[in-house]
Amino acid sequence: MYGLESFFSTKDWAIVIAYLACTISLDWWYSRRARGNGLTLESVPWPVVAASLAVSELTAWLVLALPGAMLAIHGDLAFLSWILVALVVRLMIGVLLIRRGWSLQREPRETSEDEAEPRVRQLLGGLGSLGALLSQGLRLVVLALPLLVLTGWRIEVCLLVVWFLAMMLRFTGSFRAVVRGDWVHFLALFAALGAVCCFLGKETGGTWEAAVDQLRESENFAGEVRDKLRFLDFRFDPARAFTLWTALLALPLLQFQLLTLDRTHLQRLRLCASPRAAGMAVIASGIAVSAALLILLISGLALFLIYRHDPPTDPGILKALAWSAGEPRRVELAIPVWILTELPDGLRGLLFAGLFASGFTAMHASLLVSPSCPPRGDAILGARRSILSSFLWRLVLLFLALAMGRYLGGSGEGLLSIGYGIATYTVGPMVGLSVLAARGVDGVRPIGAGIGVAASLCLVFLLRGELIWLLRDVGSIGEGLEQIPWLPRVDEATGEIRQNLSYVWLWPFTALLTWVCGWKKRQSGSSES
Repeated sequence: MYGLESFFSTKDWAIVIAYLACTISLDWWYSRRARGNGLTLESVPWPVVAASLAVSELTAWLVLALPGAMLAIHGDLAFLSWILVALVVRLMIGVLLIRRGWSLQREPRETSEDEAEPRVRQLLGGLGSLGALLSQGLRLVVLALPLLVLTGWRIEVCLLVVWFLAMMLRFTGSFRAVVRGDWVHFLALFAALGAVCCFLGKETGGTWEAAVDQLRESENFAGEVRDKLRFLDFRFDPARAFTLWTALLALPLLQFQLLTLDRTHLQRLRLCASPRAAGMAVIASGIAVSAALLILLISGLALFLIYRHDPPTDPGILKALAWSAGEPRRVELAIPVWILTELPDGLRGLLFAGLFASGFTAMHASLLVSPSCPPRGDAILGARRSILSSFLWRLVLLFLALAMGRYLGGSGEGLLSIGYGIATYTVGPMVGLSVLAARGVDGVRPIGAGIGVAASLCLVFLLRGELIWLLRDVGSIGEGLEQIPWLPRVDEATGEIRQNLSYVWLWPFTALLTWVCGWKKRQSGSSES
């Protein structure tokens, strides 16, 4: 497809296969060792849990998306404010866990009937399933992108391959074994990030002062000048996602949902010996993720300088990155393409192997906690229902990933924006429902809560851009929607989606909408939570 597959040698492929085989063997060994020694319920040290949390968050989409966002001319260090705010919120949650603690043994939807309305718990469970499905679909896309560069296959073929491999990994180890093995992937991932950053730094050339000057006055072909080193954006532009105000409004909700409502994160934290150990894992993982994101930011800026000094001329690179007007349009492929074409034989194989292994293990862990129909009544019938629901989940996951792959390639929206945009569907409603659940049975209107959730999902689907993109070729309908203020627009020249209202503002709005719709005044005599 791109003609770059010749860069990846047989030696590189052998390293990838051997690395993945070692990963599977490590998970299998941990599972067998735990069963043999009766340690299936043994707690996991908090540093290992912290490493697993970090690997899961970085490989979801940030490891490819963030350097690409910095490479684009409009990318700057405004995302740094998101990193700092997220770290502060995470530290606060960790400290609360250490000092006060709360039960990690069950999820909000598992509270007893006298604590929360059953239908609110069902809504929370449904939103949790939707969030898990969307995040798994995005993980498949992120795993398929490097394979797309290495093989030249179509994105659909790459998605089928990684989907099949992910399904096979489902049978190689338990969740506890995957978490225990993640410390290896954590070290490998940080070593890979450090190596890439060092190689990029050597390639930039020139003096530090010249690099700073060029980053502060970056100009594109249209004459637009951008300061890529600006890290505090105080503008109230509703179309901008990464500002200080959006960070302060949205990130506390995201971190709360991630650490208290997300299935995979909760399962990891439950492996800790105590709430104090879980708090230490939250704090350590927050510091590790922040450090990795800083490395990714620096790598993206260094790659920008390299391509400014020496723009690519290889037809394969230009085609892979969709190079146009002096900058790439497929920025999420920038780091994989640079590793493939610039790093020495063997090292590139090791880096891609580490990327695949960490991504597959995070996907494996997510699939292991995917919901399935619990056995009820007859054991054989219950097992069949569970197998059927698991099969349907994976089938829907495949079609969702295929749709995401087409949207990523055709909408023009960056991977960084898509990743956080997907979270918009569930973050706000789940936070709103969790607050409602704390009010108890007599403080919630279940029908109202359901209406709030449905309205939130429809609003996100309308304002995010997916609906406009689907209807872009449906003449009068698409044109009619484009006349509504705040809705996204389709650029006639490029066919890309242009958002007039950033999805980030929907996180607090949908949380408030769900809470207001589900709130009910208590009868006299009942206490307010």
